[in-house]
Amino acid sequence: MRAVFALTLGACVAVTACRAKAAVTRDSSHAAETVISRALDSCSLTPTGPDTTAVAHNEARNAKRLTGHMVSFDGFSLFIPDGAPAPSTDASSLSLRGWTACADCHLSVTVHPDSGKSLEQRIAARVAEQKRIDSVNADPKTPGMEFDDMFGRPRPFRGRAGRGYSINDGCGDCVSVTVLFGRPPRIASINYGFDDTVRMPWRRSCEMAVLARSFAWSED
Repeated sequence: MRAVFALTLGACVAVTACRAKAAVTRDSSHAAETVISRALDSCSLTPTGPDTTAVAHNEARNAKRLTGHMVSFDGFSLFIPDGAPAPSTDASSLSLRGWTACADCHLSVTVHPDSGKSLEQRIAARVAEQKRIDSVNADPKTPGMEFDDMFGRPRPFRGRAGRGYSINDGCGDCVSVTVLFGRPPRIASINYGFDDTVRMPWRRSCEMAVLARSFAWSED
């Protein structure tokens, strides 16, 4: 009888703990979605770009806010926009190509071992590589120009996953941005972008920046 009681008590404790954890997860997801929704609201207030017409600017301001919900994957969570193909939640990476608000937008997430190279070391390496490219291109004796590794310097920020960096990958006519987060022994790389045919590009850039920064590490 004691053994049965002990097993029953253990099962109840386990179930209670699971329910409590699920409740905490739901609450934290709801809180995150609230914060993310507010950030998406601000995308309609983003200043217009130099090549944006008044009509396009008004269209972007009046467009409906991007909607979605938090989804947990293997090792991380992310805000997924409505209309995106349902990704596998047991994967440690994902690739989204198009959703209701932007059929030609894309966003991918890859989580992999950091191989002993920290986030700050990786950023320093990208900066050093761009300096090398700038030096080569500034040399009049250089037979050909090298393509930039990035436009401008990596921009640090704090997201749900802690300190991160946003890097403009220097795509030219398209938009391509990489966001990096580090949590030893892992590195998360989030890439998003679109080509120059996408309408309201500055608003879409703002929305995808919010999606990328919604990344959070799952508790181990």
